[in-house]
Amino acid sequence: MPNEIRQRLHGMAVWHDTALDWNNPPGSSPWSKAADVRFAEAVDQLVEDIRRELGPGYEVINEHCSIY
Repeated sequence: MPNEIRQRLHGMAVWHDTALDWNNPPGSSPWSKAADVRFAEAVDQLVEDIRRELGPGYEVINEHCSIY
């Protein structure tokens, strides 16, 4: 994987961690619906970029689920 994609993966993990209220994990997410949509769009783009990078010999499955 190119360094750019690895950096984006790390950034997505950090971003994803902000979806949880760490003071009340079972409670509501601090994300708005719009923030969740932005994250989902970024996930979709990253998955497509990874698929393109790996080529047809690999199956990349996107299991992201919206919080709303």
